[in-house]
Parts: sequence; C-alpha cells; structure tokens
Amino acid sequence: MVFQIIQPGRNHSEKVLKKAQRTCCACADSLPWQCFFWLFSIALVIVVAFCATTYKESKDNWYNNPSDTSFDGKKIGSLIGLIFSTFILFIFWIYRFGLSFWGTRAVTLRGMSSIGYLVPYVESLCATKPDIFVESESYHWERRTRSVTRRVNGRTTTETESYEEKVVSHRESNQMFVSDWMDVSPLLDSTVTQQLLQVFFTKEFTHMDDQSLQCLESVKSDMTRRNKPRDTHFELVVHHRINQFQENKLFCLDESRIPWFANSFWWAIVNITFLWFPWEVAYRRILAISQYDILKHVRVTGTVNPLPLDDNILVPEPILYLQLPGTTHGVAHVLVPPGTQPMGPTVLAPNGHLYTLQNNNNNYHTITMEYQKNEQYPLLSPPQVNQQSSSDDLPYGSPSYQQQPNSTNSFQKNNNDKS
Repeated sequence: MVFQIIQPGRNHSEKVLKKAQRTCCACADSLPWQCFFWLFSIALVIVVAFCATTYKESKDNWYNNPSDTSFDGKKIGSLIGLIFSTFILFIFWIYRFGLSFWGTRAVTLRGMSSIGYLVPYVESLCATKPDIFVESESYHWERRTRSVTRRVNGRTTTETESYEEKVVSHRESNQMFVSDWMDVSPLLDSTVTQQLLQVFFTKEFTHMDDQSLQCLESVKSDMTRRNKPRDTHFELVVHHRINQFQENKLFCLDESRIPWFANSFWWAIVNITFLWFPWEVAYRRILAISQYDILKHVRVTGTVNPLPLDDNILVPEPILYLQLPGTTHGVAHVLVPPGTQPMGPTVLAPNGHLYTLQNNNNNYHTITMEYQKNEQYPLLSPPQVNQQSSSDDLPYGSPSYQQQPNSTNSFQKNNNDKS
C-alpha cells in the first residue's frame, strides 16, 4: 500500500493521515494487528480440534475400562477446554461475519466507482454551500441496578449489580445563517498509478472577517449561558456539514482490470473461512491511499431560526418604525426577519434574535409615540414625534426604543372623560 498525493497544495503524507485517524479501530486495521488476530483465530481452531480429540480418546478409554479412573481428570480438563475455546471461537467468528457485511471494508468495496467519478465528486463538494450547526447537550450520569441470573456448578443464582448510564436532559441545535461563502480548496491532481485508490476526505471552514467569528462566538456563549446550568455535565460542539460528503471513497483505475478477489463477495468468503489475512496482503499490494481537504471560507451573520428564550424571561415589546419625512401615516418595520440576509454589524437582542442596525437607511428613523390629552376631541389627538439623532445605533431593547408605558392608559382615560 502506497500513499499518493492528489492535492499538491496541502502538506499531506501517510504519517499525517495516520496521525489524524489515530483511533482504536484504525490501529487494529494495521497489517501487524491483522496478522496477530489471524494467528489467534488459527490457534483457536487448533485448540478446539486438540480438545475435541483428547476428550474423544478419554471417553473411549473409559468405555473400554470403566474401573480405571486415571482418565477422569483428562476427560474433564479436555471438556472444559473444548467448551471455553469453542465459545471464544464462536464469538470471534460472529465478529468477523459482521465485518464481512457491515464493516468499513465491505461498505467501501460496495461503493467502489471508476476514477472518472473522482473529479465530478470533488467538484460537487466544492460547489455545495456549507451548513454550520451549533449543538449543545446537557446530561448527567445515573447509577442504576439490575438483576442478573447466572448458572454456576448447576445452580442458578440471581445477583443485583449496579452500573452507570448517561441520561441526556436537554439538547439544543441552532443552524447559523451563512450569508456569503467561497471554496478555497486547492486544485486536484487526478493522476493515478495504482489499480485502486482510496481517498480520505476532510472538511474545514474559516471566517471571512472578525464579525463572523464574533457572531458565532456570541451564539456559543448564549447557548452555554442558558444550558450549562441545566445539568451537571455540558458539551458544546460546532458541526460543519456538506451535502453528499463521505469520509472515504474507493476508486478504480480501470473497471475491466480489477482483480477477481477485490470485491465484497470474496471479502465475505475469506472472513467466514478465516482466510482474511492473505486476502488483506494481496489487496494492499494494489491499493493506494490519499487525502483531500474541502476548505470553505464563510461569513456568518446570524441564525436561521431565533434563539430560544430563557425560561423566566418575558418577550419584550416590538420596535415601532415610521417612515419620515413625506408621509402622514406610520409604517412598521422589523430589522432582520428570521431566514433573511442581514447587512451590517449584528447585535444579539434579549429575545434571542440576531438583529442588524440599519443606520437610518431609506430615511427610516426610530420614534416614540405619546398621546396628549385632548378634552374635546380625544380620538383626534395627534401623536408627538420625538425623532432620534443620526447616531441611533442602539441595540434592540434599549430605553430609547421602548414605547411610553402610560400611553395606552392615557388614551383610555380620554375616552372615559368624553363619555
């Protein structure tokens, strides 16, 4: 197995790839560990055959000479060894049987495609808009008990054992609104020399400016503030998702020249018959591995849906916007409806929305309305307009944006006076 560079713009090597995928399963997939497991399975088969032969000879000798008790210990020892080794061998066979149909190698072989699909697949990933999710989880561990029935020396006993179980009390997921993005992945070199090429794909994203980073951090801090006190443990992660993205994919150089054993059928046969290690050695002789990174440059300006409110916080009153000058009636406006593309700096409002300050665009000004008392014609009382100055870049919920609290009561009092 060789490492082939298909993305010259990145510092890729076999050592870097193995370090990035350093897990228990990845280490067990190495050739030395595969050889160890294969020799272990062969040794189990030999032990089962030896114990079965020894038990049969001891049993035949006891039938020929029942008065001779020298064979009792040998018969019992071979029987215990036969049962124990057969059980381990059966568990190991079940494990290899599952790998032959649902393991990573089986899934990769079933999804093998021609090398001509490599470039279109990479181009589709580069042309896909990224989705960024911030997810949190509040949980705790509970100690629970259960009854376990065991059979020892022909006697059935029931014991109570304790164990710990993870209990999730709250989950929250928020999708960030990506207003602008671009793909900055280095070019692909599709020159392949081996018969098979397995490409490991990774994905990353960076921010276009500091405001995008601050917007994401504000959502993370808001979710942490609201959800961390909910339970004893708390986790917060940021997921970068791309449609049709796969962590690894297998490509063949020429479909007519693929070796007869390089398919999912023979992979299942060699696993069931405990011959997977010779197959693995032959398969890796024609296999090359590589890595390709999908890099996105994004600008985050808000959330697709409004952030949830705190449990004990009331929803504030909305802002009233009027169009001035040139009109005699008021027109209500909202800053950034959910799901739209905001412009300019963002502000996290108390009700969870990420709003944008409009800086008096299109002659829109914030005003407050206060009804004056009119003893004769209360219904025709004109509103008193208090126009803000040009520097009205105030966040949602500030005192200058709130309506007068006694305006409704004053209007009702005028109606009572008229009646």
